[in-house]
Amino acid sequence: GGPDQVSEKQRQQSVFGEVNYSFTPRWTLGVGGRYLKDSLASFGTAAEGFLASPTGFAAAAPTVGGSSSIFNPSGYLRFKATDDMTYYVQAARGFRSGNSNQALSYDPNGPCAASAKILGLGPLTDPDTLWTYELGLKSVLWQQRLAANLALFHQKWSGVQLLANQPCGFDGVLNGGDASGNGAELEMNARINSAWSANLSASYVHNKFDSVKPYVGFAVGDRVPGAPEENASAGLQYDFALNSRWKGYARGDYVYVGDVHYRFDPGTLNIGILQGGYAQANLRLAVQRENLSLELFGHNVTDKRAAVATGDPTQNGFTYLLRPREIGIEVRYSYD
Repeated sequence: GGPDQVSEKQRQQSVFGEVNYSFTPRWTLGVGGRYLKDSLASFGTAAEGFLASPTGFAAAAPTVGGSSSIFNPSGYLRFKATDDMTYYVQAARGFRSGNSNQALSYDPNGPCAASAKILGLGPLTDPDTLWTYELGLKSVLWQQRLAANLALFHQKWSGVQLLANQPCGFDGVLNGGDASGNGAELEMNARINSAWSANLSASYVHNKFDSVKPYVGFAVGDRVPGAPEENASAGLQYDFALNSRWKGYARGDYVYVGDVHYRFDPGTLNIGILQGGYAQANLRLAVQRENLSLELFGHNVTDKRAAVATGDPTQNGFTYLLRPREIGIEVRYSYD
């Protein structure tokens, strides 16, 4: 909450590179890095209405800004056991840009001065960083007709950006805690025969808070919000030829997205919402001739009703629904 209106201007500059060395035909060591400078400026009105000044006119807020620089290293060790099977271990760090906050949430002369000082809340939030440590396998099997990739990983998330609802009534985003967790990913693509092919992918990621700050609404051990823990998809395709000039395919896809945890107004109402998971089925029939393609498609053919995103109900946020069943025809022409 809060009446501030904040606009942002962001500029990023980066340089990155990678080198690798094969010290035997089967062993390869690689290292890389990315250096980035992230500049963020926020500007807008400090407040509106009677909160702005005794005269009731909005006062202009000074532009606030700052920059942060970060170096994200990465490295891997790869072992090619056979021509069709490769094992690897790797570690890499990523980051997410910071945020700007409304002036009243951190003003040292304003109503939020005491809590902002405790939280370390200021004009800009620092970037949060994520280290991922991964053990994986890439393979080609079944006489080159099946590709299978498997990865197991551990994550350490530092300075997670969270919304703090201060007792003064003005929210701010801060580096509100640290989290960690584990996950796994599987990806498979198969050429069953000359006509049939299939694909399957699935992932599971569970991150929980190891530490949290006041007013963010979470406790140690809580699940990190805003993303599903489970994702999966499967597809089956049949390729055919109508004659020497026309060919086509029929395809079906199934997508599953797991439930998502949200928390709104953490300091006051502390509303927890578990948005349910959902599955969606899609179909497509296409015929092609040289550069011309005619395609009949059906999206969400079972007309599944589900929420795909949930807004903050305390701020009149919307719940965004999965698009209802959609059937149509597409005509495509590509120019060489």
